[in-house]
Amino acid sequence: MIKFSTVVLYAVLVALGSPSIAQVEQKYLSEGPILIRNVTVIDGLGNDPVAGQDILIVDGKIATIAETGTAAASSGAIEIDGAGLTAMPGLIDMHFHLKGGWSGGNALQEKYPPSSLLTHNAIQQGLAAMLYAGVTTGVDMGSTHSFIVEEKSKIDSGDYIAPRYHIVGVVFSQSPSGWDDAVHGETVGEPAPDALSTKIDMNDSEAIGAILQKYQDDGINIIKLYSGISAHAATFLINEADRRGMTTFADLWKLNMSADWMRTTNLHGWAHATPNPVSDEGLEWMVDNGKFVVATMVIGEALSGLRVADENGSEETFNNPLVMDIWGEEVVRDFYDSYPDVRENL
Repeated sequence: MIKFSTVVLYAVLVALGSPSIAQVEQKYLSEGPILIRNVTVIDGLGNDPVAGQDILIVDGKIATIAETGTAAASSGAIEIDGAGLTAMPGLIDMHFHLKGGWSGGNALQEKYPPSSLLTHNAIQQGLAAMLYAGVTTGVDMGSTHSFIVEEKSKIDSGDYIAPRYHIVGVVFSQSPSGWDDAVHGETVGEPAPDALSTKIDMNDSEAIGAILQKYQDDGINIIKLYSGISAHAATFLINEADRRGMTTFADLWKLNMSADWMRTTNLHGWAHATPNPVSDEGLEWMVDNGKFVVATMVIGEALSGLRVADENGSEETFNNPLVMDIWGEEVVRDFYDSYPDVRENL
């Protein structure tokens, strides 16, 4: 199963759009101790915020949190004035798709040709925006294999300023997967560069083992099952993944959060909540058996157009730089124009 570290603070100061971490101002980078003085601390444990605290960070981990003036500064520590600021646990975004990840980066280019949305600079802006919003760990829940593996390698090498980044690669499905009209499907084997789904052949455990090994060789230890896969095929795949210590998520639309489906297949977690009622007994069983759900309520809110509807026609989103600087007016305008149909369908 995937595990996240317990380090609760990251001081991240970045310039959006910087192509390389090496070009960030040196005063913001340090391999030595850091002392943040007089900051308000939210510990993430449900306690009230505490003002007037000093935080000493040594070797990248919090060594001391104490009342301002009582923490002994390590020799040579960089000091940051935290007055008026708040230190809190880094946020974890458990479900997003890197811009350009669908269809190998071609989806938006086909819709908005010629498009500057998928340049490396634009991808860097999106990743840096996550840090700007306090997200220090993220899980990309499905992208074209070659695209996402290449982009993650740039993150790992420091070419991009980005959160800690986990990927699931290409999702697993059976025909019909729901994507057949939109993307290239593939049979079991090495993930095709332009495919978004890998189809299951339950008669060939050796081939399934080979593709899971390919995923692990590419640094992927989480896999995602997609709508169209049967419980029988899912059980076969999950068993093979379990043997390799891989975490399994699924997005099966209206089957999401089904405890019965989890009992049958031993699925670890759901990648989305469900539009359907869920029984208390089913939820209790999931809790008792260590199952989990990434509810993605923010995505549901966005897809249903609730935020736009709540603006009462004011189009306030156009004044939000966190949206406009990343997506641009053309994409946001398209969202405003199309959201009523999306909301009705949802």
